[in-house]
Amino acid sequence: YPQPARVTSAVRLARVAAGCADRGAGAAVLELSAAAVAAGAALGASIDVAVFVGSPLADDGTPDSAGLEAIASLFGTLSDPDGQRAVINADDAAAPAIAAAASRVPAVTYALYNRGADVFCAKARFSLWETELLVRTPVGELSIASPLVCRHNAYNVVAAVAAGLAVAPGGSSLDLKTIVRGVEATEVVPGRCEAVDEGQPFAVVIDAARTPDALGRLLDGVREAGARRVILVVGAPGERHRALRPFLGEVAHYKADVVILTNDNPRGEAPHEVVADIVSGFPDSVLADNAAAAYPPGFLQDPGRVDEAALEFLWAAAREHGRHVCEDRWMAIRWAVGTAAAPDDVVLLVGKGADDYQEYVDADGRPLKGWFDDRVEARNALARAVDLWGVAALDRSELPWAEWEEREPRLGTV
Repeated sequence: YPQPARVTSAVRLARVAAGCADRGAGAAVLELSAAAVAAGAALGASIDVAVFVGSPLADDGTPDSAGLEAIASLFGTLSDPDGQRAVINADDAAAPAIAAAASRVPAVTYALYNRGADVFCAKARFSLWETELLVRTPVGELSIASPLVCRHNAYNVVAAVAAGLAVAPGGSSLDLKTIVRGVEATEVVPGRCEAVDEGQPFAVVIDAARTPDALGRLLDGVREAGARRVILVVGAPGERHRALRPFLGEVAHYKADVVILTNDNPRGEAPHEVVADIVSGFPDSVLADNAAAAYPPGFLQDPGRVDEAALEFLWAAAREHGRHVCEDRWMAIRWAVGTAAAPDDVVLLVGKGADDYQEYVDADGRPLKGWFDDRVEARNALARAVDLWGVAALDRSELPWAEWEEREPRLGTV
């Protein structure tokens, strides 16, 4: 089914804004990527407060200099010191350049590390369920408890505080209590480090991380929040950014405890070939063991691709390394949810975020798009996993699940 373009046009943006105004909206918050800014999506828009959250990165994780130039140009259009404000992340290396571009209007800076910022996070405590912040501002301190988790969301919260202080023209600002209420009322950003809570004793988090850099920051964030064991379900999109796949594999291997490689919009590529590209980023020791297997291309393949006689050896090697392949994303989610048990376990389902579809091609090579939502599937898996938790004789601490007394490799399903 059709999906709206991620990079919108200035005309479409104006139509959406006009529709909001017709329905009584007095304000709108717009998130623009560097690509959207460069494409002119904000041309003609009347911006009251522009917030710079950080320097953009290209898909390969390198600095996006063209995107940064476009952002600086946008801030350069701010010219009304009575009605416009700039909000700038003072921890970012490009902050001075953005401040110079927006020099015609007052600016509010924010930071987690730069103590000279106008809005500074003096204390932060991270957990897998919430983030607690003490924020110092020119007009007082704020204590905030947000259900948005990980350090990057702490940046977003502090940016929101700074925007609240900058939002009113004429030098005034929103009341601090109003800012706190607004921030704490935001329970979820769909597909962005989104927690799925069905009363289970461990955390399940959905995120749209698609690049090695984004995946690495996400994994670092959940570790900082207290994760002891990270069970990661990750794939790479077909027909897109093939050169990044080994780096995704490298980040996944070194920063997650259990890795389950799976599909993520394979499109016209064979799923096992996409998996092989990701696997190539694993360390030489793992690749050597994989190559030494008697059933090519080794244990780093979907169990459905090997003869039944080889399954025992595949599972033993995969269990030893904590590295698995399940091309069926539906099943991969259930493997991960069923394997988690402890309060400090975290199941991370990455790549899709709020996208609710999978992309394939039919036998004639025509594109197909079918419904699939990680958030819904995670909830369904958790609902069924309750039955598993009641089976005392079943060891689910690692894949494949097996009875304690006779731990033999076998498939376990939810």
